[in-house]
Amino acid sequence: MDARWILIKQDFASAAYHLKLACELYASPEFAAASTSDDIQTKAYLMAFLHAMQSGYTSLENGLLRLLIVFDEARPTGGFWQKDLLSRVKIQVGCRPPIFDETSHKHADELRRFRNLVMTGYSHLDLKHAVAAVTSASYMSQNLDELLFKFINFVDQEPSK
Repeated sequence: MDARWILIKQDFASAAYHLKLACELYASPEFAAASTSDDIQTKAYLMAFLHAMQSGYTSLENGLLRLLIVFDEARPTGGFWQKDLLSRVKIQVGCRPPIFDETSHKHADELRRFRNLVMTGYSHLDLKHAVAAVTSASYMSQNLDELLFKFINFVDQEPSK
């Protein structure tokens, strides 16, 4: 395996693992009870779900940032850098092809939005906001490996500049 991709693959695998785990936690009966219970064991499902969602998206974001480094592409800066990162990886920049298609971008952006919501409203989160995020987590957990595989194969078949 080309050393350029080792850590990126690990980040994407971590993202897929955590997002899949978040989906499984969300589907559990214990999670459904977590929004109305004060029982610490039940609340632990909610906390685990939120942590898995945050870890999944953060791993994805780290992998995307590492991909930019491979192409000597500056990371986005400013107050909206996370949103700008996702906008940038869906387009070609220089010799770097797009990493995400429109569908993957939409799902990644929903995960970003949910992470930001959780980080700012952790103690009073309305779980209705989790529905779209879980749909996106499911999509990304099932498709990240293939997206990265296609990207790497495309890049590696191109002649070096």
